[in-house]
Amino acid sequence: MLIIKICFIILLCIVGGYISINYIDSSMLIVVLFSVFISIILSFFSMSLSNRIKFSGGIVFPLFLFLTFGFHAVILYEIIMAIARVFQNQSLFVQLKQFGLAIIAILIFGTIHYLFGGKIGSLYFEDTMTIVTTVFVYCLVKGSVYALLYFDDWSKIKLTPYLLKFREASLICLFFSFLNLRLAFQYINHGFIPFVIEVLLYLFIYLIAFYVFFRYKQLRKSYLTSLESLTFLMENKLSLRKGHSRSVGKIARKIAQQLQLPKYEVNEIHTAALLHDIGKIAMDEKFIHKKEAMKLEEIENYEKHVLYGEKVVRDITRSDKVASYVRHHHEYWNGKGFPDQLKGEEIPLGARIISAANEIDYIMQKNLSVGGYTEFSQMAYNKLDPQIVRLALDIDLFEMLKHELSNEEENEEKENRVIESIKMEDIIENSKVFDSYSIDKIVYYDGVLKDINDVIIELPEQQKMIKHAKAAITKQKVIRCFIESSYDQQIYDLYCIPKGSSAILVFLNVNDLIQIEQKQDDMTHSIYSDVMYAVTQKKLLLLDRNEIKSYFQSRLLFKCSIQTSMDIPKCRKLIEELCGSFQVSNKVKFNLLLCTSEMTTNVLKHANNGVMEVYTDGDLLRIIVQDKGKGIEISDLPKSTLLAGYSSKASLGHGFSLVLKLVDKLILSTSSRGTTIVLQQKIEGLQNIIDGPKENQLNEVTYEKK
Repeated sequence: MLIIKICFIILLCIVGGYISINYIDSSMLIVVLFSVFISIILSFFSMSLSNRIKFSGGIVFPLFLFLTFGFHAVILYEIIMAIARVFQNQSLFVQLKQFGLAIIAILIFGTIHYLFGGKIGSLYFEDTMTIVTTVFVYCLVKGSVYALLYFDDWSKIKLTPYLLKFREASLICLFFSFLNLRLAFQYINHGFIPFVIEVLLYLFIYLIAFYVFFRYKQLRKSYLTSLESLTFLMENKLSLRKGHSRSVGKIARKIAQQLQLPKYEVNEIHTAALLHDIGKIAMDEKFIHKKEAMKLEEIENYEKHVLYGEKVVRDITRSDKVASYVRHHHEYWNGKGFPDQLKGEEIPLGARIISAANEIDYIMQKNLSVGGYTEFSQMAYNKLDPQIVRLALDIDLFEMLKHELSNEEENEEKENRVIESIKMEDIIENSKVFDSYSIDKIVYYDGVLKDINDVIIELPEQQKMIKHAKAAITKQKVIRCFIESSYDQQIYDLYCIPKGSSAILVFLNVNDLIQIEQKQDDMTHSIYSDVMYAVTQKKLLLLDRNEIKSYFQSRLLFKCSIQTSMDIPKCRKLIEELCGSFQVSNKVKFNLLLCTSEMTTNVLKHANNGVMEVYTDGDLLRIIVQDKGKGIEISDLPKSTLLAGYSSKASLGHGFSLVLKLVDKLILSTSSRGTTIVLQQKIEGLQNIIDGPKENQLNEVTYEKK
């Protein structure tokens, strides 16, 4: 390759020397070399536009040299520039292509100039039409050349992307052609020195413009990097596919650029695309990752993420327009999207672009090997704007992205699926759960319920079934709900599957599954109970709802509701008075007051509808605190009860480790219906105080009555 480059340089030097000796005088050579020198300087400060068209300020010199000196000066200029480019990091083929196209362009617009009677070195009023024609042809030819340079394989050039690049390149040439004419007029009418001053002034202005352009790109890149970092944090927190938001942003930007939208609008769409999923951070993570069909209320909760996203994006960008793109990026072209069921061009263009970019990224990740063209094209007129779909297919967007979007995560997932599927068949065959999972019935809905024989039927709870079937048809999504039959007491997992304007209802009997799950929960509960009882040296006892009822069968002394923060001092006052009546030590009194504060405070923080009751059983004092929160997840119990300062954020999951140190025993029962905690403390002589003379006995009253 080095030998070929050397041969190429020698050939150029021979041709350039021949032209210089026979056709170039000294003044012309000085101007050409000066133009080459300035062009080389400007080549280090090139700029690129939206369609990857890259240019430098040296574009002004070819037309200037032709109008001033003719063919030979321009050809010599291109030869010297080609020699200079050999030393750049470009392949020889690219250099040959660039040099060849440049020479062809010179010959075409030069020939047109001569055919229309144009003269070299003459810029007068009577030459206006010829010069305008030459400039027009120059823009067309140079635009075509520039557009061709940005296609590696000319056999795969498509009309739409070529025309977009041609238009952009032609406009650049048109802008610089006025500078060409200015430089030519200056040299022809005023000589070399004013020309040099004009060029140096032009160089100074160009470098200032480049600096401003460079700083803008830096600031824009820094801003986008910050937004990408924010989306990475969100994706990491919610365990979403890393890089999805950034990929959607890049794809949306490409589509917006291909649509030739204004630069500011392209930037707005890019920003909205980066943040399109930011609203999911306010959602329950289990809805985000749920792969099976959702219940109707779960779908409604999921659809709210675009509303949360709209608010967050408005706060970040201070732009209602960008926020509206995020709000409407799940709207469908046919009007069946959310949240406002907009259709067609009622949906903001930016939202339609983001929606298409979102679908393209999903297709690229799951179907990269086959391109996904068919799947994407079928979304036109249904989910996506047909114009955007057509554009994406015309410019071969999937092929463009194939080399840019990484599919490493997809490959890792495929490897994991292969490993996991090795023994899947054996697992399924030996699974009691799969044996218990069966389809009980299939019903068809098209305004009325029909069985598989097309006979109209009536079913228990059929209004609920019809409601969910209609919702599935409207949203064109599979919707799931549970039906408890009042006829046979069976529980069904119902899937409503839309099919055009009708729906198929599949009933799965889950009674056996519920029993299996209950047995598993009981077994897990028993294991946790035994382990924690042993670890805490028999101080923490975990019971179920039925077992803990026995602790309410002793003698009730006081009862106090826990609804507001004002109830906490009331509960403390009760315990304080009780300790005074029992004449307990200050240490025990302090411990009981501290535990009471801890438990009652956590009722208000993490649950609701709390109540505190005080019982005695012989010499045992029991302070029982109940709530109606969501309970503590059984997997969180070790941390909730043993780890200092841990809170489950669902129920009384804070301060257990402290309470365990301060009382003799702690009894706990928790479920989805709420949590019950029993603080048990032995007080010597308590039975005698309770059973003493009648005038010394405590009255069994609630706090409210007292």
